[in-house]
Amino acid sequence: MKKAIKLKKINPLTTIFLTFVFLILLTGLLASQAGAFTPVTLFINGDQEQYAPAPYIEDNRVVVPLRDLLEDLGATVTWKGETSQILIQDEEHEAILTMNSKKAIANGNPITLDILPFMVDNRVFVPLRFVSESLGAEVSWNAQTREIRVNHELKTSTDFSADFLPMAAEGTLMGCDYKLSNEINAQTILTDLGEPAGEGAMEGSYYLQYDNCMFHFDYADYIEKGPAAAQLLAIDYYPAEPISTPANAKKVLGQPQFEEMSELDNQWIMHYLVDDYHIYLYANSETSTITKMRLKFSQ
Repeated sequence: MKKAIKLKKINPLTTIFLTFVFLILLTGLLASQAGAFTPVTLFINGDQEQYAPAPYIEDNRVVVPLRDLLEDLGATVTWKGETSQILIQDEEHEAILTMNSKKAIANGNPITLDILPFMVDNRVFVPLRFVSESLGAEVSWNAQTREIRVNHELKTSTDFSADFLPMAAEGTLMGCDYKLSNEINAQTILTDLGEPAGEGAMEGSYYLQYDNCMFHFDYADYIEKGPAAAQLLAIDYYPAEPISTPANAKKVLGQPQFEEMSELDNQWIMHYLVDDYHIYLYANSETSTITKMRLKFSQ
């Protein structure tokens, strides 16, 4: 006959103590996980940004999706697949990150990061403070409200003046000397300005490029009938230096007829209609500097 196994009675106080310890450990674990993945509120130049995925705290550092941040800071990103490096640049700054490495370079200076760049849903996440400060921005963190603020003023050379649109209404585009008029043809431009720096077909027109100005003519007329028969249709101006942002432009020019991200051009476009002319302003994104202006007839 088998001997019965006698179970040792556990003291009720011991049970209560162990349960209490387990609950403390579980609460701490859940709080830690919640803190790590709870989104923070991001403000750039006073405007709240909504990124998807949202910024959050990882290892006590705020991390953000890189491309979204750079668009708001007016910078570009280049992926170097052979070295797994990320090159970040604007007009004055440069930073280099390497995937799976804490070694980085900010404006020529080696830096050791507190956290590795990593991927989430095919999006590169980076430490916000390092990237922002590398681009000359100021960063402040409020632990109580879980708000992080980035102040970064894009360098601009010349903002829009109040007479920009009145001049455009008369057919004159800032930066280019010629008036958009039915009386101007390609031969007029060639005679006055000489050999262009570049010419060819673009968007259904024939263009002549001189320094920062590009003149567009009817393609068929230019090719089949010659420059004297090719009427001037539009003028483009490419600023030599950053000139403004869409937000700053609207402060002077007012609200445009429409603005949108063009899938065709991959550019942020603002459109104004003044009398007989269309004005188009182009930027790489809604928050970057304007890279091109176009004046064309409304019909």
